[in-house]
Amino acid sequence: MRKRAYSGTVTYMGILERLLEISGEQHNLFTVAQARQAGVRSDNLRRLAAQGRVERRCQGVYRIEAAPYDEFADYMEATLWAKQRGVISGPSALALRDLADVNPSRIHLVVPPGYNPRRSDRSQYDITRTSLAADELDEVDGIPTVSTSVAIRQSIDANVPGDLIEQAIIRALARELIGNTTAARLRVQMYDRNTRQHTT
Repeated sequence: MRKRAYSGTVTYMGILERLLEISGEQHNLFTVAQARQAGVRSDNLRRLAAQGRVERRCQGVYRIEAAPYDEFADYMEATLWAKQRGVISGPSALALRDLADVNPSRIHLVVPPGYNPRRSDRSQYDITRTSLAADELDEVDGIPTVSTSVAIRQSIDANVPGDLIEQAIIRALARELIGNTTAARLRVQMYDRNTRQHTT
């Protein structure tokens, strides 16, 4: 028996196969734009969503329903929501790397100056606009993020408690994510922050 074709071009199993290829490196998530580039039309996605085969996570981002939902998926979803122009930053980057026992209520994202991410679903993200150099960028399990030193520096600026900053520095040193000189600079920054807070 012939498989039913979707939109007369791609078979049902062919569509899922393409979407699995896209999402396999993205914690089982994909964007409408990525699906379109793979030849999967938006009406195919709507049909799959109606059948419960894929789940619409937020505007422009879908998840393969049958695939397991892992602990990093929310971070990947955030970067896809920002059309892959945002990176995980600050306290969220510490949590992503398991450098400190922080539990941010919103996911922190850095996007380029002048870029305004879509308004829908925006309330769950804490967005900062700034330029980052190439050596300030990194990846964790395929998820774009700021480097370890930048994440700690941003967390100091975000008033993360000093004991959690020290925990992040110690863990980063132990895992050789930063060196002794960087650790010293971060501790000076934390000391200066605490001094300012006590004198105001």
